[in-house]
Amino acid sequence: MKIPNSIIEKAIAIVRSVVAGTEIEVQAEIQDEGAFLLIIAALPIENAEVIRTDALMSYETQLLLQLPPLIRPKDNGDYSWMVVFTENGKVVHAVMDTADLTTGTK
Repeated sequence: MKIPNSIIEKAIAIVRSVVAGTEIEVQAEIQDEGAFLLIIAALPIENAEVIRTDALMSYETQLLLQLPPLIRPKDNGDYSWMVVFTENGKVVHAVMDTADLTTGTK
């Protein structure tokens, strides 16, 4: 099922809101014929280590609370979205709707 543009825009707005004030650049890629949303949050080079050590888990918690009600899993249970945090083009952290916040398990 193709993710509507209005949902994509809301998801990007959520990520931008979560990382507000950090100089993290947010962009989106639509994949899998429109059924998968990849949001890329690029950490600023000068503050990457501080953000990576101090803030990423907080961002993950906020994203896992806000994105799943907006973007449901695919009908077959596959992922429909992922947020990756990158540093110099390399993924340093990824968030997807798989973790149970109380147990840390799938």
